[in-house]
Amino acid sequence: MTRFVADLGNSRLKLGRIDESKSLLDVISLSVKNVDTWRDEIRSTIAGAVGDAWAISSVNPPVETRLDQIIHEYSPERVVWYRSASEVGAPNRLSEPERAGADRALAVVAARSIVGAGRPIVVVLCGTAITIERIDRDGFWIGGAIAPGMRIAASALNIGAAKLPFVEPAIDLDHAQSPATLGLRTQDAIAAGVYWGTIGSVNYMIDLQCENEIDRPVVVASGGDARFFARRSQGRIDRAIPELTLIGLAKTAFDISIQSF
Repeated sequence: MTRFVADLGNSRLKLGRIDESKSLLDVISLSVKNVDTWRDEIRSTIAGAVGDAWAISSVNPPVETRLDQIIHEYSPERVVWYRSASEVGAPNRLSEPERAGADRALAVVAARSIVGAGRPIVVVLCGTAITIERIDRDGFWIGGAIAPGMRIAASALNIGAAKLPFVEPAIDLDHAQSPATLGLRTQDAIAAGVYWGTIGSVNYMIDLQCENEIDRPVVVASGGDARFFARRSQGRIDRAIPELTLIGLAKTAFDISIQSF
């Protein structure tokens, strides 16, 4: 049986295949703005699969129906959806796990599997929103913090302030296009505030979770911007694993520990 994992977020769909060696292969990332083009991309990923099974996490209900239609064109043997943390079953101390995102819980499951028991863990999910998840040394997910990602922050300034334009955030892994810390024009000032303000927010939230710990938590970043924030973390982020949610899906739905990532 061929197994597929997919993470439907607010901005992108990530999809990958798990092979017999328990490796995650052929990961693709598709924009939710281009749903009409998904069929061809997905076809190339699942070509030749027989008796396939799917595990899907979603925080984007409006797009779920279209994805489900495309998948069922290939007559899958099994499709399981995870839409909230309560459906994932990660050990937690949250007051309302049914209202927390499945992607957050799946990242927690993956981080626990990778890091192992006995160490506190901080998981940084770097996507449309940025979340900081905390796992204690006993393996319980004890809560998180949710902050706006760069694009949300830039959009909020444009929507909330009549004279401020929208400025597309700059995310450049080699730092070549990093904005100045101060801008001489309004657009440059917005770019500086969104870029450096978001980086500072992430780093400070990590610091707060590492305070007063005898054993410093292992900090794992995931999501589309994981490597960017890792490079700007000044050593705070220990590992960047962009596909953490997909790894959590493999573990939760199929009891497979991904061997390479």
